[in-house]
Amino acid sequence: MSSRNPLDRADLLVQAPPPTSPDSIVIALSGDIDRENCSEMVLAVTDTLHRHPGRDVSLDMSEVTFLDSSGIRALLICRRTAMELGTQLKISKAHRHVQQVLSITNLLGVFHLPPDL
Repeated sequence: MSSRNPLDRADLLVQAPPPTSPDSIVIALSGDIDRENCSEMVLAVTDTLHRHPGRDVSLDMSEVTFLDSSGIRALLICRRTAMELGTQLKISKAHRHVQQVLSITNLLGVFHLPPDL
């Protein structure tokens, strides 16, 4: 169980604007990614992967202020789906809290996120 106050929770917002590149697409995420909403993120990202075959997906997580273990698992599920479809899932930008969680779990490299972002 999370030690966060449920009243402090920021709803997850997923924005996937039309692609501007033939090779990749950016999905902007904001709010909290936790056990309450991580399935929403998985559905949005995997749907984007299936609708845009062959395009790498880059996640802008600069506005994600909370990421728990369920959110990490959701990211790994999305990464696995991307790999199965022959593409990559990267994190292009990350809030310092997200960066810290991914650093502690030794996942920065998995998502192609530099340690000094």
